[in-house]
Amino acid sequence: MSQLPVSLLLGAFTAAGIILIFLVRLVLQTQLRGVATSPTRMVGLKGKAITQVRPEGRVMVQGEYWWAHARAPIAEGENLRVVGIDGMTLEVEPCPDKSLIPRQVSAIAPPDAELQ
Repeated sequence: MSQLPVSLLLGAFTAAGIILIFLVRLVLQTQLRGVATSPTRMVGLKGKAITQVRPEGRVMVQGEYWWAHARAPIAEGENLRVVGIDGMTLEVEPCPDKSLIPRQVSAIAPPDAELQ
């Protein structure tokens, strides 16, 4: 078995180290940046009430659970629309329009099964 030249090994380890540092830097930047929840991104989104919202409760908007506040009562399972955001609490209103309401998707349950 022949031996590899030291310069080739050093070059390969240097390249691997540079790539590793670059990837770790990208991961750390992504983790520190977090999720953008600005009012302009949230207002107008539609979701579903997980609990009764009278005047506060839990809702799901774009696959995330939020605390919500509503002026009009919203029943559990009812569709809603985001009209504002105050810190980490969404201001919501009932949304009778069923178009564009996101459905929960499961890789386990059949498509017709009702998800809780």
